[in-house]
Amino acid sequence: MNVEQKKAKKFSFIHEHFTESAFTELALFDRNAKNLINAIRIELTLCDRLEKKQFETGLTGESLSEAQQFLYMDVLAKIMMLIEGLLALSDAISDPAKGYAGIARAMTEYGLNLQFIARFRAKQVDLWQLAGLPQLEKLPINKQEREELKLALDETVKIFEQFLATIIHFYECNKIPYNKFKHGLSMIPGMQLKNPQQQIVGSVLAALEAKDKPPDCTCFEMKERLVPPDVGWFNTVCLVPPPQKGNHELIINSLLSAIQFLTSNHMFYAVNCGEDYFPLKLNPDGTYVPMLLFPKDSRYLKEDEKKRLEPIIKKVTENMNISKMTFNFNWDFSDKKMAEILKCFQDHGSALIWSSESESGSAKVEMTY
Repeated sequence: MNVEQKKAKKFSFIHEHFTESAFTELALFDRNAKNLINAIRIELTLCDRLEKKQFETGLTGESLSEAQQFLYMDVLAKIMMLIEGLLALSDAISDPAKGYAGIARAMTEYGLNLQFIARFRAKQVDLWQLAGLPQLEKLPINKQEREELKLALDETVKIFEQFLATIIHFYECNKIPYNKFKHGLSMIPGMQLKNPQQQIVGSVLAALEAKDKPPDCTCFEMKERLVPPDVGWFNTVCLVPPPQKGNHELIINSLLSAIQFLTSNHMFYAVNCGEDYFPLKLNPDGTYVPMLLFPKDSRYLKEDEKKRLEPIIKKVTENMNISKMTFNFNWDFSDKKMAEILKCFQDHGSALIWSSESESGSAKVEMTY
């Protein structure tokens, strides 16, 4: 298909082979992941300003210190929520029993014990398919160019796999404080470690748990009790330090890259009717550029190798439908319904609306892709 044919057939292809709900969910997850990461960075900046006493809260001493630790726990919770969303999405896309049609439900209902982690560690995930990379035989390039491009994409898949491994490791190591932050608040903020080296990090927050065996990511195992038996019920503690400058950039950048790479590739697959396309990312100025993931020592980062790849990539992207993908939902409520919404805002803090779908008509949805 040429570009115009793809544009003409994309809606029917999405409806029959991808589903509108999957496309909507991918677009919203990508968009809101960026928003959440921006919020995380704002909170980390606030944490830094509080540490440097550049922000006045009215709190002092122990109250301020403990409030700072819970502010950081909010940062950690946002990161963990993003990870859970990414793992649920990855589980649906990589599971033939779910596939694209199962994405919307998979992103609505998922628990903590996601099967994707076990399948990923057992090497049972097709990473090329999960990453949404194109089928090389469908690209408008010759055999030699196809072989060259495969080598570059193979490196990209390895980095994508490393991103996922980093994300999963972080998730496993921080499940206890994340769960205690959500449920029960069994945590001790402002805890002191009686060792001169504590000055490196300051006071820590301790999340308490009882486990039958050492959890994943255990730092070390103690033979003696953590506390006397008549004082505490727990035998496991996860210590969370205050945020250190730059110590979360690796996980944040890994999340941002993995989510953007995965969601955009599958959406490009959809709007190009499953034919020829290439990984691209959207720049702040509205232009698209190739999105390949390489290690720092990759030969493809050298100028001569870049020049070899550029004409190959250009051949593919010249026939791509790469229009900007946007959604606009417009709800035109009556004056009566709007008054009810405002009252719910006042009374409940939010307005919950349910549709029985018993009448014809729907909200206006503008979709551009």
